[in-house]
Amino acid sequence: MVRFQYIRSAVLLTIVALCFSTPLWSQAGFQFGQNKVQYKNFDWQVFRTEHFDVHYYPEMEASARDAARMAERGYAYLSQVLNHQIKERIPLILYASMNDFQQTNTVQSMIGSGTRGVTESLKKRVILPMTGSYREFNHVLVHELVHAFQYDIIFAKEGGNRRFNPPLWFIEGMAEYLSIDLDNTTRMWMRDGLEHDKLLSIDQLNRAADIRVYRLGESVFHYVGAQYGKAMIGNLLKDAVQTGSVEQAFKKNLSKDNKQLTEAWHANARQIALPADSALFQSPEAAATQLTSRENFYHRMNLTPAVSPDGNSIAYISNEDLNEDIYLLTRNAQGNGKITGWFPAAAAGSSKRWAFSKPPSAGRRTGGALPSFPSPVRMTLSILWTPSAERNCKSWFSAS
Repeated sequence: MVRFQYIRSAVLLTIVALCFSTPLWSQAGFQFGQNKVQYKNFDWQVFRTEHFDVHYYPEMEASARDAARMAERGYAYLSQVLNHQIKERIPLILYASMNDFQQTNTVQSMIGSGTRGVTESLKKRVILPMTGSYREFNHVLVHELVHAFQYDIIFAKEGGNRRFNPPLWFIEGMAEYLSIDLDNTTRMWMRDGLEHDKLLSIDQLNRAADIRVYRLGESVFHYVGAQYGKAMIGNLLKDAVQTGSVEQAFKKNLSKDNKQLTEAWHANARQIALPADSALFQSPEAAATQLTSRENFYHRMNLTPAVSPDGNSIAYISNEDLNEDIYLLTRNAQGNGKITGWFPAAAAGSSKRWAFSKPPSAGRRTGGALPSFPSPVRMTLSILWTPSAERNCKSWFSAS
């Protein structure tokens, strides 16, 4: 989660991205019965690097030292790309786990399990947990450091502009591109948008406030970096701050207004995401059979399919009934063994919704509702089946 804050008439406005959670109000603003519980006392220690004050507690000292080296490496990279130095030291507050991170009092709002990092502007603090993967941690760390640079440029005494109110794609897309370049998930979004003629224009992207600002914003900045070099991104940011207009910055540096930028970006996306030989391109419908369908207006996703060891079932995550749950599709075989299609397990007399990992013998009925999990997490979950040979029951699965 990243917060981008602006001061207007002494009022702090907060735009929340990646995980849209409760604004920075007092805890009385939380839903009834929900408080940020701090059930652990942290023995905070601090060590200093060239640009950072690193806050940690003893049980994570080794990983904190690694994080400090990664932070300095990220700072050196971003200071060169953006042609900017942050004069003040950057507080880097590290937690050893997501559970510890969710207790943080550096921000008042609740921290969801889908949130991987926070950067706040008033004290320019970067707060994030160590999640076990150094690769993913480095991605989030550099993403948050981009925001620290953005804040410093926007709120600079000379050349800054506290009234600058950029579209989210400009802020988040820049942070994603500079931290991870162009990943395969974004390529998938680009291809899907082009195939269905739904790749947004820049004007449409200016009004977006959901996960698209990350994915499509990353794609826009990949186009800029590939065509003009990454140093151009720093020029765009500084000119956008000074003029108060992202479009004016693109006109000055790329000679493109929003319409021209849209055309150039879409053309670049076609080169990247679509096969050069059109004969190799197949729509999903031409290559495979669609097994799921949209059941109602609020049913927006069917994700992370996993085929059972015997090949007769598929488990997947869906929000068919507005809640994100694990559903099951079971293959229907006739007497001659010919596969006639797939159907939800409920059609065979059992619930479509299955419980996590525990078989009936463990005392939990099939159809048990899953614990709720935030939207960003469902995109990183994977479903693993346990071979039935290992248990005296039908194959069961767990989400991890």
